[in-house]
Amino acid sequence: MKIVIIYDSVFGNTQKLAEEMGEVLKGNKVDILKPAQATSSIIEKADVVIVGSPTRAFNPTKEISAFLKSIPAKYLKGKKALAFDTRMNIEEMNSKVFNFFEKVFGYAGENIEKSLMKKGADMLLPHEGFFVKDSEGPLADGELERAKNWVEVLK
Repeated sequence: MKIVIIYDSVFGNTQKLAEEMGEVLKGNKVDILKPAQATSSIIEKADVVIVGSPTRAFNPTKEISAFLKSIPAKYLKGKKALAFDTRMNIEEMNSKVFNFFEKVFGYAGENIEKSLMKKGADMLLPHEGFFVKDSEGPLADGELERAKNWVEVLK
């Protein structure tokens, strides 16, 4: 199976997750790419497309958003997909303001998932959010292990 993991990372946390997922899936042909490297020919040959981004102002990064917009309509038809993000744990922040905004705007993973589905992809699992300890990280305890378990669906 050919798998492409496309990610963007601001502080390195999303990159660590993408690399860990690639390591778990190394029995397959796996490419781990930044959005600018994800050419249409690479995506066309993929069976599974995984896209991840940090949550920035409740959205994916500009690079991931631009990449998703550049994919032609129905280009991912017949492909499986997964979407993930890194985020702060709003519940631990105990902030009514952040809770309100999260309910209204959501997280990057939700937007990535919607974009992938609009492009024709079939989602293997609902989008997943992985927690960072602070706005810059590091990843919260156990999140790398959770990411490994999450992609097990592809083994």
